Amino acid sequence: MSNRMFIKLFLIVFTIVISCKKRDSNSETKVLTKEKKTIKKICNVSGSNVEISLLEDDNDKIYLSVKTDNSSLEKKIDLDEYRELNTIDVECGKESFKVIFIEEIGNSYQKIIHLFEKDSLSKFSIDKVYIQTSSRNELGLFYYSFPHLNLSNYNGILPQKDEYNEIYKFSGFQEYKTPNIEEYYEKIKKARNEKNTLSSISNEIVLAFIINNIDVSEGNLSKYNDIGYFLEQSGLYEEAVYILEVIIKEFPNRTVAYINLGDAYWGLGKKEEAKQAYKIYIEQMKAKNKESKIPSQVLERIS
Repeated sequence: MSNRMFIKLFLIVFTIVISCKKRDSNSETKVLTKEKKTIKKICNVSGSNVEISLLEDDNDKIYLSVKTDNSSLEKKIDLDEYRELNTIDVECGKESFKVIFIEEIGNSYQKIIHLFEKDSLSKFSIDKVYIQTSSRNELGLFYYSFPHLNLSNYNGILPQKDEYNEIYKFSGFQEYKTPNIEEYYEKIKKARNEKNTLSSISNEIVLAFIINNIDVSEGNLSKYNDIGYFLEQSGLYEEAVYILEVIIKEFPNRTVAYINLGDAYWGLGKKEEAKQAYKIYIEQMKAKNKESKIPSQVLERIS
């Protein structure tokens, strides 16, 4: 074999070997650097520098990522039981966040809300899961209480549906019936002296569901107002503000709602907002020639 042929053969072999190594190296690199991608980036939970994201890896496995200044945690969310799951999402609150599953099967819709709340050490635990259901003929809202499940032990698995507590249930759309506030009002009235139970059935998740499905109207206005009053009297001021603001938006001349709203804001320490509500209350009472019935406490608070 001539030197020229030998050199040519050597170069061919060398090129093939290098090419194979490059392909192997690229393949290996792809495996080693496979990263999770963010499905949705969520705002920080106020005051605690907590960054919450949903992540998905190349095998479509879902992870919940919770990062603080001092630590980080990733938890796989086990979705094997939810083969009909259409959406998974995360929402932030002031002192909480929610992991939300949405299932749509035929004409049925189910929204499963996992509520995580922050403790004094800025750690999160889940105490409750809420399920909202709707179909052609009915809708419902239920909740389940956990024994304070730490975030590190969470995997997305839910208890059996028959273990849930009913908050509200309605059927009769096909008979042209409409949902009413009576059942929910009675539950609130019964629980108004039991703060733990009351907070479970009157947080923002529940109130949003109730208001979205049962419009505030002339026929139920007094009961909606009473619900706001019960919540304020029980020290659930945020919840009271939520429902009373809705009432005032729909019925700006509902005088008694303004004093209840002022009391709720005062309980939150938001004195300027309270004074604004009290002033409108006073104006409307004067317009009705009922100035003498204005509580002295209201007058003292705005002075």
